Amino acid sequence: MRLAELQRATRSYLLEGGTPPSTLCEAVGAPAVERWRVYADAYRIRLVGVLADTYPVLSRTLGDDWHPIALGFVLARPSTHRSARDYGGELAAFLAEDGADPALRRLGELAAFEWALAGAFDAPESATLAVSDLAGLPPEHWERLGLAFVPSLRRLSLTTDAVATWRTASGGTAGDDDRAGGEWLVWRADLEPRFRRLEDDEADALDRCRAGGTFGELCAALDARHGDAAAALAAQWLRRWIDDGLVAAAGPG
Repeated sequence: MRLAELQRATRSYLLEGGTPPSTLCEAVGAPAVERWRVYADAYRIRLVGVLADTYPVLSRTLGDDWHPIALGFVLARPSTHRSARDYGGELAAFLAEDGADPALRRLGELAAFEWALAGAFDAPESATLAVSDLAGLPPEHWERLGLAFVPSLRRLSLTTDAVATWRTASGGTAGDDDRAGGEWLVWRADLEPRFRRLEDDEADALDRCRAGGTFGELCAALDARHGDAAAALAAQWLRRWIDDGLVAAAGPG
């Protein structure tokens, strides 16, 4: 038996579960096979624990159903990450695979929201732009102004009251915005994850700028819907993005 063959079989067994491979059984003998089985089960149980730490509200919401669902995910989506913190990003899609089930869709969106909060918390630090940094910008430069956003910024499109579920389960009181689906923004400020609902126009504007659109292109896109108010509306959103700490830098687009 070649060592590489044994290593591949053992790795597959640890990650995917099932029956211990014959190559491992032949190599270590019956008593050790049982110890390997315990080790393999413990590895997957630890991953279930990792997921519970990443998705605390989801795991509490599911209660007794959490373990079988999380274990099912671990078996279906073996970890390929060096850090356990990076594992679990596919859980939202896993829960929402049956798109016809409203309950699973809601749980999937709750998972997506918690993953965004965790990602915002762990994102790299970044400098943020101040309104005063743009005070001396010549008028002719505004049309070509592009924005760079902080690494913690996350965007979500939701169809359920997942945010209200999270807020209530976390000890807060859900507001009307929390109970609605729609467009959501998640980021980190003062070492804490923050989030708020976006109106559709602001969401489109933010997405356009994140994709490399300039301030002039944003105003032109808004002109069709808002006419003479387009520039003022774009400036209002830019001011809020800066005040929220979303903008890292600005320069020619």
